[in-house]
Amino acid sequence: MPRIPYLEIDELSDEAKGFIALAEKAGSPDARVLKILFRSPLGLAWYRYWQSLNNEGEISRDLKEL
Repeated sequence: MPRIPYLEIDELSDEAKGFIALAEKAGSPDARVLKILFRSPLGLAWYRYWQSLNNEGEISRDLKEL
């Protein structure tokens, strides 16, 4: 168990709930990590940026993972 408690589903914004649902479906990243990261608006902004970085652009996702 982490020192920082996980956010409960009712404490999350609709956007955060969507990201967690995607993570649970894909199996990555660990949804528990997101429930800690989203305690901060900056954490949500960073994850939004990370998602766009990975899912948009001309370079394939496989190359980005390298």
